[in-house]
Amino acid sequence: MEVSGGVEEGFVREWTPCSHILNLIPPRIQNGLFSNELCLTCVDSVSEYIALGTNVGLVYWYDRKKGNIQRLRCEAATSPITFVKIVSTVDYMVGAGNAAGQVTVFQIPKEHPENVPDTFKPKVEPKVERYTIGDLHKTMITAIEWSKNGMKLFSGDKNGVIIMTEIDFYMHLCKSMEIVNEDHEIVQMSYHQNTLLVSSVYRSIVCERRDSRWHVTQIGKKERKTLCPLGAVFQYSYACGGAAQVYCARPGLRLWRADRQGNVLQTLLFKEAVSNPLTVAELLNPATRGRGRGKEDEPPRAGVPRPVPRHARPARALRARPARPHRRLRGRHAAQGGIVVREQGRDLRAGGPALAGAPRGRARPARPAR
Repeated sequence: MEVSGGVEEGFVREWTPCSHILNLIPPRIQNGLFSNELCLTCVDSVSEYIALGTNVGLVYWYDRKKGNIQRLRCEAATSPITFVKIVSTVDYMVGAGNAAGQVTVFQIPKEHPENVPDTFKPKVEPKVERYTIGDLHKTMITAIEWSKNGMKLFSGDKNGVIIMTEIDFYMHLCKSMEIVNEDHEIVQMSYHQNTLLVSSVYRSIVCERRDSRWHVTQIGKKERKTLCPLGAVFQYSYACGGAAQVYCARPGLRLWRADRQGNVLQTLLFKEAVSNPLTVAELLNPATRGRGRGKEDEPPRAGVPRPVPRHARPARALRARPARPHRRLRGRHAAQGGIVVREQGRDLRAGGPALAGAPRGRARPARPAR
């Protein structure tokens, strides 16, 4: 397939490996007398921080400006983290769901600006607070969504159950309730102005809260013929204004554009776009390749150690073998004065009398010359 460059279209990309983050995370973690291998399972980010979920119930909180990392431990330390979501409000709110159906919320206080006088800063630095939401989900958490102010948390699991949790920061309380059950795995959720967009492997729905109740509306008139992990999101712009629109993925490289009432406004087809020649974005900082050295000078992949070239490897030290003493031959070989010497795995024959002072012993007969 022909591939064209992306300089004319204005697309650019940059090769930035995350080795500086991976070097701060240990490859194994101690759990009592045994150590377990640590694997990253999910990730989410904002402009200032990156949250990394692991298979040992830890969430690594990486500061992108300072370059340091912090560990956030969930209550269920043995259950892997399956989904993590961040929202930036007055504080940073991090929601982490695990394979056992438990959701943990971390409230991480923000740092004060440098121009704030010390008299206005609190004398005691606030600490990270943790909330645990359990006994509501029975299976693995597959999706988490925050409201804009961070006071509502929506969590969906593999069985299609969606739980809404309202957090009271002043009273340090959480109140949870089930709002809908889709009976199929939840793929993605999106929240905007009291409306929750839910996409499962079966269909996409809009859940709107009116009169303290949640009303469900299906997007489109037909469900998917096969179960597919396809998502849906709200698209809106505060600068341009206007009502939010729904973009819902469909099988067969199609995309629906709909309104909040579930009416499909347009169907976007991508079959022709995929069949056309692809556009490759130009790389901003390409690594220089050595001439005539092959793949050893190609840029390494993130997290994969680069092989050491042969010309840069240290020379292997040669081990000197002790010389074996010559043995005097007896019988027919002694009469002929033939001496057999073992040197570097080869048999050498030399004529002449036997070596004087050589220790006596039993020698092998000399091999005939080839």
